[in-house]
Amino acid sequence: MKDNPSYGLTAEVTEGSRRTEPGKTLKFDVGYVIKNTDQSSKTEVKVQKKSGADYEDMTGWTITGNDSVHGEGIQNISVTIPQNAAAGTYRLNFTLENRTVLYNIVVAK
Repeated sequence: MKDNPSYGLTAEVTEGSRRTEPGKTLKFDVGYVIKNTDQSSKTEVKVQKKSGADYEDMTGWTITGNDSVHGEGIQNISVTIPQNAAAGTYRLNFTLENRTVLYNIVVAK
C-alpha cells in the first residue's frame, strides 16, 4: 500500500516589501515539499483585493518563476504589480495542491 501524497509550502519575500507601489516587482523564495508521488505540481499564485470585509479576485498581475516542481526545494517567484493597480490591501495566495500560504501587501500611490 502506498502513502497518500503530501505537500508543504512556505513563502518569504526576498526583494521588496509589504508596502509597495504600482509597477514594482516583489520576489519570493517559495519553499515546497512534495512527498509520496512522482507527479510534478505547480505553485499557483492568485491575487485578491480587499473590498470591505471580503476579497475580490484580480487579474493583470504578472507572475513568473512558478514552474512545475517535484520533490523538495525553493522556487524564486516574482510578482509584478500592474501600473494601473488601485491603492489598497491585496492578498497573494500561493497554492500547491492542498496547501495555501497567504501574504498580504499594501499598494500605495
